[in-house]
Amino acid sequence: MLHLLWGAWPQDPVPLPNKSVIFYNVTRVAHIGWGGGDSGAPVFAGNGSPYYAVGMQVAASGSQDSNHVCNAGTSCVMYFTRWSNIEADLGFSLNPITGQ
Repeated sequence: MLHLLWGAWPQDPVPLPNKSVIFYNVTRVAHIGWGGGDSGAPVFAGNGSPYYAVGMQVAASGSQDSNHVCNAGTSCVMYFTRWSNIEADLGFSLNPITGQ
């Protein structure tokens, strides 16, 4: 479970004090770069062709620079929901395999 304060970025980059969001069944990836607007992007794995999608990014943590890119170095963290969880919620298979 991931519990984050909710900010309405880019309109309000400061988290709202009485609002939060809870994510269940997310996978945490440490030491990874991210930027504002990355939420909803596919997360790929593989070291060759084909790459395969493992989920979709839902959140991140770490301080940001003026371009909304994580500038916390090895403290940058990203969270994603696995395809299997998305498929379970939808009730059907997505088959996100890609080719190069």
